[in-house]
Amino acid sequence: MFAKHSGRTHYCFCRLAKKRYHCKFYKLKPVKYENVRGSGLDFIEIFEYFQSILKNPLKLVEPADYNEFIKFVESHTQSGSLLFVWVDHYYAKYSVYYGEAHHKGLAVIENVNGTVVDIFDQKNEKLSLNEFMKLINCSGKITMFYNPQGTIELLNNEAKTMAAGLLKSYDNLTTLKERKDEFYGINGIKKFAEYYSNCSDAKTLYSYFYEMTRASGLSDIRSNIVELCEDISIRWPEIDTSKCAEVYKILIKKWNLVANLTYKLSTEYDNDLHSRITQRIKDAAVLEAEGAAELKSIAESLNSL
Repeated sequence: MFAKHSGRTHYCFCRLAKKRYHCKFYKLKPVKYENVRGSGLDFIEIFEYFQSILKNPLKLVEPADYNEFIKFVESHTQSGSLLFVWVDHYYAKYSVYYGEAHHKGLAVIENVNGTVVDIFDQKNEKLSLNEFMKLINCSGKITMFYNPQGTIELLNNEAKTMAAGLLKSYDNLTTLKERKDEFYGINGIKKFAEYYSNCSDAKTLYSYFYEMTRASGLSDIRSNIVELCEDISIRWPEIDTSKCAEVYKILIKKWNLVANLTYKLSTEYDNDLHSRITQRIKDAAVLEAEGAAELKSIAESLNSL
């Protein structure tokens, strides 16, 4: 999961962050742009978990002002240290949350060159200093984390670390229930089916379509799980992840179909189509339970190594 090369580690961390959305899987809210979200406190919890599995957790630093920040970044990027900074995607023009929601995420600072800052936030971005300062200064202070060693090492061996993450995912998928109007895991899918069956508002239906198809949405998350299965089978060839991968490949197709039909429903309402989509969501929940069980099985195999 964590290669020694610093550039690869940048990628691995951001990929991990993306994959860790499936720990919460997704949460659902019956209002526009709030249906499926892996943000805010959820991401902070993900980062805290990330810190807990490291041999040497990242160190916190809060520069007093901009000049101190620049000196720190220049010094540590030149020495090969990894630098992470909290950003608010509300101010990020490259984010789906731009101008919509204060989604907090952790970006990698790769370089500061004059008036341009290079960061890695799911992908490489070049920002002006003014744009960058808006991203990181929204709370009134700059909060950074860095690794003096320049590499990231796990506290335990890779197999047990992976197993612990998968078991945490399984637990979240199968035990988390609704909290106010937010719904998590497999129980959340079932609850969402109820909301869906009672929704005929075109804007809300379109927002469901948007959340299903956006980056880190339903299909994207399941694609990441398929990739995770492939990664595990390469790293530990003795573990068969093919059944788990196949379940999630089927789920990708099922959720893509639900999304496309939802878009159609949002443009031209049809009661029969509405009923059929609702049933598809309920059927998907059953298959999601199979996928969760396969994740648990892989975790148990990893723990036995």
